[in-house]
Amino acid sequence: MVESSKSDRPPERLLPKLAALAVRHADPLVAILCVAGLVALLLLPSLAKNTYISENALIPGSASPKFAIRDAMNAAQFARDLQALRQNVTDRPRVVRSFLINHLVAINADFYVHAFYPPEPPFSSLNFFSSHPSYLRSSVETNEIPPENLGVNIAGIIRAPRGEGIEVIVLVTPFDAESFTDADAVSLGLSLSLFQLLSKSPWLAKDIVLLIADSRYSAHSAVSAWLKEYYEPFSFGGPLFHGSTSQQEFYARIMDAPFASLLKESTLADFKRAGVISAGLVFDMQGVQGRLLSDFLTVHAEGPNGQMPNLDLINVINNLAVYREGLQMKLDMATNILEWAWLGIIGQILETLGHFAAMINEGWKFGSPAFEYVQGAATLARSVMLQAFGVPTGVHGAFRDYQIDAVTVIMTFAQAHGGQVGSLLKFGRLVEGTIRSVNNLLEKFHQSFFLYFLAGPSRFVSVGIYTIPLMLLLVTLPLKAAAVCVQRTECSAQATETSSPLQASSIPVLPARNFTNWLFAVLTVCVIELWALTVTIFPPIANYLADTSELKVTVWGAYSSLSCLLCFMVLVWVSKLLGIPNSFGSSWTSLKASTLGLATIGVGIMSPINFAAALAGVIVLVPMCFLACPFRKQKGMFQFFLGLALCLFCTLLVSLFYTEQPKLTLAMLWEWVECQWKWGSATYLYLSLVHLPCSVLSMILLVCNPDK
Repeated sequence: MVESSKSDRPPERLLPKLAALAVRHADPLVAILCVAGLVALLLLPSLAKNTYISENALIPGSASPKFAIRDAMNAAQFARDLQALRQNVTDRPRVVRSFLINHLVAINADFYVHAFYPPEPPFSSLNFFSSHPSYLRSSVETNEIPPENLGVNIAGIIRAPRGEGIEVIVLVTPFDAESFTDADAVSLGLSLSLFQLLSKSPWLAKDIVLLIADSRYSAHSAVSAWLKEYYEPFSFGGPLFHGSTSQQEFYARIMDAPFASLLKESTLADFKRAGVISAGLVFDMQGVQGRLLSDFLTVHAEGPNGQMPNLDLINVINNLAVYREGLQMKLDMATNILEWAWLGIIGQILETLGHFAAMINEGWKFGSPAFEYVQGAATLARSVMLQAFGVPTGVHGAFRDYQIDAVTVIMTFAQAHGGQVGSLLKFGRLVEGTIRSVNNLLEKFHQSFFLYFLAGPSRFVSVGIYTIPLMLLLVTLPLKAAAVCVQRTECSAQATETSSPLQASSIPVLPARNFTNWLFAVLTVCVIELWALTVTIFPPIANYLADTSELKVTVWGAYSSLSCLLCFMVLVWVSKLLGIPNSFGSSWTSLKASTLGLATIGVGIMSPINFAAALAGVIVLVPMCFLACPFRKQKGMFQFFLGLALCLFCTLLVSLFYTEQPKLTLAMLWEWVECQWKWGSATYLYLSLVHLPCSVLSMILLVCNPDK
């Protein structure tokens, strides 16, 4: 009978046994996972892959460019004519707009003038995640805006001879008529020459829109307003012209009389549309740098909340620039880490390991030269930083709001190398080749990667690789939380068994005190989260109460401190009202487990929104939450030195995010908050609703007096 009872017992499952074993040996396992995650993070530059064209239909460089030396000379002439118009200081905007419209009329292209309202201040409302709240104004507000303060975009459309008007490619050239520079003149000259060439191209299958964006209130605001009207024409709620100002009077103020009468007598002032926007290309001239030996271009691709365009679009530009036009493509890099000696030592070690691996098997390609590793690490760190900030790095960010692949190309040429005409010839062929490749597509970009980090102009780290360090570091948080919970439960069960021998023979029942400790810990986390929420939405109030940036930050900090003390008073009052013992010492293990759980949930939610911010955040949260333990409860020196080493390493990594401005001030902090609020960046919410509560809870755990 005993044997039959043993045979009827269900077999133990493997997964619960492995979970129990992992929780039982949590401390050494957490140490191994942390070291593995940091090593995987350092290996990312070596694991970067070479870029390649995934979509065969793009075939960059397959056709001979039609942008010839004559077109480059026309672009230079347009630039000289625009530079001559700068002499008219009194009426410069009207003269420049009339010049641009005159050439659009000569090309026989459809064109129109798009007027838009100036954007509102970032703290004018609490609409944080609304699409474009700065362009939704009531009739009362618009009556107070004079026509001279409205932004004016000029758009031209080329109808494709081989297309049906279903898709369109948008070219954007920002310019400011008020502060008109030589670089703006060269950019406009190149865009007019390219537009003139494309109007005669028989191979076009997609329409072309040239948007000359008025950057008086920033080029991003101009492009955002145009896209808003393009896709959501009924979102403004009313006509732009009303009251005493008519449409004809407005155009008479912004351009010369002949063109104003042309708009008055025809429908050219109406907003015209083409097909669905398949891609956007923003190109601008940075200027002339005489010390350069060759021309180069810089590509900006980071969009809002770390969104990136399809990698094929960047690959096409790099392929055409490097292999056909002989241009050098550059990306922003964290230049300060190029001098880090320990990073060079790691590069030397990886290079040596690569040589040994190649001696064993020639097919094992591991490692790279040390200088390439350092440069790749600098570029990768800059790419992660720009994505983690959650703010677009150029005008192309406006297109990402509508899931349109777009990049910004900044062109810089050396006047001593080939002259201005030779540089314009190369850049013109580059833009033409990019348009020709996108024109070959029969559908939107979808073949290549959307989630990646750039480690160089022709190297990238895909999503399948850079998720490894995040997962290795993130899994340590719930593992440590489970170990803390099990340790607390076992201690409570042993105490119950010792105090009640009769209960030890039956099923162990946890004491009521353990439940109250958990209830107090959860209540503490909820109160701290509510406090963090009020701190998050306080900047608009601080902006109203103070004038200078330093005073605004001071008001914000004073409110945060006083409200934090008030929250602790509310916590004590609520715990007394519910009959819960309000002691951090008796419930510190439950509070630590709750803190680890909060960090896990926050990073898990942030990772699909902005993976770079989640990766940078988990590097800071892991050592901070592990060190969140009362000083009197530190068991041995291993845990302390492990946490200290993690903190030092994370400080070095976080210092990458301050490469441009090593000295932080209160004014810079407020400008950063304004920028985050303006773009609706989730990084601001992530820092204020996850990192700030976890920091406060960690400090509580460090200073609390645990019960014996």
